[in-house]
Amino acid sequence: MCDMWSLVDLGIRQGDAKLKLNVMNIINQAHRSIRSNSSTILAVTGVIGTVGTAILAGKASFEAAKDIEYADPKPETFREKVELVWPRYIPSVFVGTGTVAAIIGSDHIGTKRTAAAVTAYTVAEQTFANYREKVIEQVGVRRDENIRAELAQEIVLNNHPGEIVVIESGQVLCCELMTRRYFMSNMETLKKSQNEINAEVVNGLYSTLSDFYYKVGLGQTTHSSEIGWDSDKLMDLEFSTVLTEDGRPCLAFTYNYTKPI
Repeated sequence: MCDMWSLVDLGIRQGDAKLKLNVMNIINQAHRSIRSNSSTILAVTGVIGTVGTAILAGKASFEAAKDIEYADPKPETFREKVELVWPRYIPSVFVGTGTVAAIIGSDHIGTKRTAAAVTAYTVAEQTFANYREKVIEQVGVRRDENIRAELAQEIVLNNHPGEIVVIESGQVLCCELMTRRYFMSNMETLKKSQNEINAEVVNGLYSTLSDFYYKVGLGQTTHSSEIGWDSDKLMDLEFSTVLTEDGRPCLAFTYNYTKPI
């Protein structure tokens, strides 16, 4: 009998432990979800708060006008009117203060995340540059070029260019390896655009990837205006001549480096 009650007690304790564990898991998941979406939550709160503040302020103004109209004795000075109706505006002031705090908080979180992303990108870029220098030291420049050509060939084979119409004679199929987009151009145009970018870097301290895209006839991407080149190191295009899956020659290229601008 004692053994039976001991087993029952043990089962209850085990059930309580599992319940506590499940509750903690739910709380942790909710905390992670709120934290990862905190900027969006605050931004939505700011929008809702702005609308709410306007509604509450309008309602308070309507009720304040009635209070003044039917007050006995009727307030004559501005100060008397304020003393009569100011409690009506407490909800709108409270909501408005919270709205401002939410907007500031959303901007602060967004700024911190952007700074963290820029830092991570810079570290990754520097790590890759250092790694590549060591690779060149070990295998030599020629082998490094061969490796890049093999990677470019693999990218082109795995991303079919589709039908591209040749606009001018002398143009060839080109592939920008960063975004894996195809377009028609030639070596002369690409090199000229590179030189123009470097001239802008020297004269204006920096130039973005969007600037280069504009010069070669490509549309900018979501983040192309946020990365580019500055006076620390000039832009240098790295070319590889490859073949598409259907045997068309393709001039594939990438950049020696990019950095957050």
